[in-house]
Amino acid sequence: MMPSSLWSKTIILLPYLFLFTGLSIMQNGNKRMVLFAVIAIIASIVIYKKQMLRENLRNWVLWAVLVFSTYVILHYQYKDGSPSLIRAYLAAALLLLVFPWQMLTRRVWLTLSVVGSVCLMSNSIYHTFYLDQERAAGLMNVIPYATFCSGIAILGFHFFLEAPRSRSGLCGLLCVLFSSSAVILTLSRGVWLALLAAFVVMLVFHAKSIRHLGRYFVIFLVSSALVLFVFKDQLETRIEQTQAEISRIESGDMDSSIGLRFQMWRAAFLISKDNFWLGVGNEHLPELEQRYEDGQISVGIINFRVYHFHNQFIDTLVRFGFVGLILFLPIYFLPIYIALKSNHTYRVAILGLATLYIVASLTDVPLNHSQTILLYIMLMIPLCGFAQTEKNDKTEKT
Repeated sequence: MMPSSLWSKTIILLPYLFLFTGLSIMQNGNKRMVLFAVIAIIASIVIYKKQMLRENLRNWVLWAVLVFSTYVILHYQYKDGSPSLIRAYLAAALLLLVFPWQMLTRRVWLTLSVVGSVCLMSNSIYHTFYLDQERAAGLMNVIPYATFCSGIAILGFHFFLEAPRSRSGLCGLLCVLFSSSAVILTLSRGVWLALLAAFVVMLVFHAKSIRHLGRYFVIFLVSSALVLFVFKDQLETRIEQTQAEISRIESGDMDSSIGLRFQMWRAAFLISKDNFWLGVGNEHLPELEQRYEDGQISVGIINFRVYHFHNQFIDTLVRFGFVGLILFLPIYFLPIYIALKSNHTYRVAILGLATLYIVASLTDVPLNHSQTILLYIMLMIPLCGFAQTEKNDKTEKT
């Protein structure tokens, strides 16, 4: 049963409308999302009663998110944690417990992706060229902002691959160009690599033959060359910075951006050895100061003020311990299993989104930031819902 009223559909879709348009560029976007989620939850319960709850509880990824969210809440109560982290996980998980994900048709996904990419590109152009700010994204930290833009680009790339010569394929390509341009303007090297890896994975799994794959790679390389030419100044600057940082590391100076990451990862393992099972919560700074006093880490780490360890897996181990890490991993790897077992075309988008976040997690913490948490969960759970329940996407209504 689908709601017949346009108003009821709009109310239920409010969280997704805000996710793609306002979450990453508006003040207190994560708190506004909670409000929209509550409104959509009430509307979904009123219209669908318990129907969607029964159906959605079959979604394995939703269960993974619910289990980890429960652990995060208990960890916060008995040890330490982040209220914003809890708010993001709970808002997304509770919404998707009752949300009618069948409303997210291809037309809805495509429309949201195009509108979202235009908003993100406009925001990036405003800060980069109009305000003349380097590596600025407005209210969001620039690295999770780049991951957020990349998530939208993944959806657009899926629609382009699905029907490259159709109107939806053209819209998907525009979405990719706008969102990827916003990613390039962030100068975030780790996310550049993650998005590139995601595109390659999507091409490989979408291709029907070696010839088909070769054709796609030619198109991909030509498009990439065009983008590189347009943004060559920004790319050259970042390449020069990377070469300088590598030279500093070779000379023994570990206080560059890359060098500090190596130091943070080493410090994280020192902390986790003494707090292996349950972690230290947000109390990692006193732990770092103690290691410095013991002569185990350098003063550069102390001066840097480590808010996280620039690796999602290591950071989760430090904050939530081995138990938390084991409960966290299914959120990333269950979607891959579901996609590989499915014939649905959304499997390509699932694999692309999973690759993006996993590779980005090697140098950042995308599932520590409210915006990127909400994007991942609110995209991945419905996509996996389609992949789990339909053997072939031809049965899906648009």
